[in-house]
Amino acid sequence: HNAHTNAHDFVAHLERLSDGVITVDVKDRVREFRIAIRTYGFVRACRRAGVDPCSDLPIGCLAVTCPACPQPGHNMRPGWEGRDEEFAHMDALHFCIDGNFHFNLKPKHTDPKDFPLTKGAAYFAHEDDFKAYIATTKPYPNEPSKCSQFVAMGAGKYKGPVSGIIALVCRHNFVLQGGIVDLTKGEKFLYTDFAFVSAMQRYRDLRMMVMMYDIACQYVVKLPRRIEDQFSPEKVKDFKSIDSARLPEKFVAGIGKYHEPMHTAECRPFNSLHKLPGVGDDFGENAEQKWAQIEGATAATKEMSAGHRHDIMNDLNSDENAQLVHGMVDHLCDKHEVAERRLEDAKTYLESVEKSIDDSELVSIWQKELAQWEVDVVDPKNHAHMSNPFEIASEASLTTKMIVNQLHDEHERDGNRYGVATVSAMEAALHLDNRRLALLRKINSCDGTDKDSKAIGAKLEHYRRDARICQDECHILLVPAVAKAVMDAQTSCQVLPPTFPRRIPSDDLAEKIAPFTDKPPSHEVAQGGKKRKCLSRAQKALQAMAAELQEPAILLPSAYHRLIRDHVGMKVAVATERKLREGLAAEALDRLRLHLTTYKALQLRKTQVSGVINNTNVDQRIAEKREATDRAKYEYRKNRHLLRILGMPEDDAKFKPLKDSDCSAFVITDAERQRGDSHRLPSWIWGDFSYVLQVRNGDIRQFLDDSLKAHWFRHGALVGRWKEAVRTRREEMYRTLRSYRRDRAKWLTRADDREKVGRLGSAAYARRQAYRYQRLAARAETKFPDVIYEAVGIPANKRIDPAG
Repeated sequence: HNAHTNAHDFVAHLERLSDGVITVDVKDRVREFRIAIRTYGFVRACRRAGVDPCSDLPIGCLAVTCPACPQPGHNMRPGWEGRDEEFAHMDALHFCIDGNFHFNLKPKHTDPKDFPLTKGAAYFAHEDDFKAYIATTKPYPNEPSKCSQFVAMGAGKYKGPVSGIIALVCRHNFVLQGGIVDLTKGEKFLYTDFAFVSAMQRYRDLRMMVMMYDIACQYVVKLPRRIEDQFSPEKVKDFKSIDSARLPEKFVAGIGKYHEPMHTAECRPFNSLHKLPGVGDDFGENAEQKWAQIEGATAATKEMSAGHRHDIMNDLNSDENAQLVHGMVDHLCDKHEVAERRLEDAKTYLESVEKSIDDSELVSIWQKELAQWEVDVVDPKNHAHMSNPFEIASEASLTTKMIVNQLHDEHERDGNRYGVATVSAMEAALHLDNRRLALLRKINSCDGTDKDSKAIGAKLEHYRRDARICQDECHILLVPAVAKAVMDAQTSCQVLPPTFPRRIPSDDLAEKIAPFTDKPPSHEVAQGGKKRKCLSRAQKALQAMAAELQEPAILLPSAYHRLIRDHVGMKVAVATERKLREGLAAEALDRLRLHLTTYKALQLRKTQVSGVINNTNVDQRIAEKREATDRAKYEYRKNRHLLRILGMPEDDAKFKPLKDSDCSAFVITDAERQRGDSHRLPSWIWGDFSYVLQVRNGDIRQFLDDSLKAHWFRHGALVGRWKEAVRTRREEMYRTLRSYRRDRAKWLTRADDREKVGRLGSAAYARRQAYRYQRLAARAETKFPDVIYEAVGIPANKRIDPAG
């Protein structure tokens, strides 16, 4: 099975090696081979576990357990029971739950009396207990989903005697002992509950557990009630493998980081591993990694009888777990190194943000709010009336209208009626230009029919009317200032460019401003194509309209030569346009964030649908989203270039050059979060926040304050998670070393006992196993840092010899 092939094909290969000419003369030994392999695998598993083969093995005796996970009575630090609540996460079991429908069983005739030789001794929950549980337990009806409708909630259609498995996998990729059950009708909670309770028997004395499940938001809602009903004391006393269904004092449930974006916006904040306390650097998708390692065996296991299938899968998981035992030292060292580095980066960034805020009292208030939120979020009953401090409110967005209102207020306070009128005129001119571009998009996307021509022609008439009104206003407000600036420039300069007073790219180069070379999106450029004589009357009319709309109706200060813009009479107009352009650039960035997020979501959606109709619909939406993304990037870059023309420095802290690689902007909503964000520092868009303090109270200040608070909360939680990760990885190192030493001592004791009764071969094997753990312990002692011996959070009077 390690070769991921079935017995029939392997024996056929042996037959061809025996006689490659007339293979039919070779006796078929498939049946004997299967029996021999199954028996040998069972005997080998018993030998490796140090037990004698028998028909009623002790519960879980064949399972290879994780040396880093907390196992009371085996590898935990003395005094851990009295550790401060703040550090409870260091002694928590972190595991994920997931189903796999490739591990199914074909509906074929097999021996109905076949049973696993490893019954209840390895990774499958005790088969007799599970059978009795299914026969006597009435499943809960499908609970109405408050989130996305996932197949794991029983919404899928599955058939066959066994449709798959559900498994519990720890954060180090070990399948938990007793943590697998067979599914028959989808991933119902009935099956998951039994796998969960069965696997938790070894860990039920722990104070805290962290569970990760792709439907955790729904699974935990009624979990205590289901456990109470399905595992009553009367029923538990009849089980061989379950002594108690008691849950720990603290139970944290979250959604894996890959599945999180598929949940609703209302669900994500309260189940995100980026925000939940105690999860550290968990990513919640360990089971997916496990499936990638062992899924190749399904080609063989789906053909087997039920008992044989369990034996083979148990053997396969033991082999994988044993390899993880051997690699645990390097794994933990790597994770610890990354956690320390990320913690240092995250703390440095958060300190820089807090320093730029320069308000220790405000930061202290936020710290208390975050601490209280982390206390409340653990209980799902609190979610309905909890707020989400990691996002700004949907209505709290900075718009051009807010900037216009701010400029109006400033000019009115100064009694500058000219300034107030200029703001209104320029706002109207920019709005008019947006309408021009919208008309161009409509012309280039229409079918060119008479109906299209009439509809667009009517809108163009409205555009012309408003353009005339706007031109009249600008003629009063801007034209006199421009005329005065032209006259003064002609007087002071003997040589002026032939294009004066208009600005050209060479003027930008003289000011060390790189020319703007980005091409506008194709849907905003008049399209060529057929010769004019081949066009219909409607198409000719639309072509003429597009040509008319190529140039803006109003020339703003950014369209004029530097000598015009720098004139004293243009100061108010230039400052006004610059402010309005800043608003447009900010809005373009907001649109870019949204479109990038939804574009990625559509790409992911495309991998999940099949069929021509579905793919065509998704492809169309992806193309539309790509156009919207390109337009947002173009608008930001165009407005940034114009801001440079209007005097903005190249190294402006807020509006930086936008490269294609910079398109992962500051995350304002959970929908924008991408996998790996916790390993990256934020983009340049949100860096120094000291400018917030210089803004007067009002809509803009409120928006900036809300954004800053959400940003601090995200990075405050991120620092908290990396602190937990560092502490937990160090505690795992301690437990791993203690586990290696305990296992070595256990095998040495076995060797002595077997030698006394004359089982010399068995004693020699036991000493070999002891030497194996001795080597692992020596490697751990060499590579693990000395800091692991510090008993963090444990009172001094409860500490014992740290060497264990």
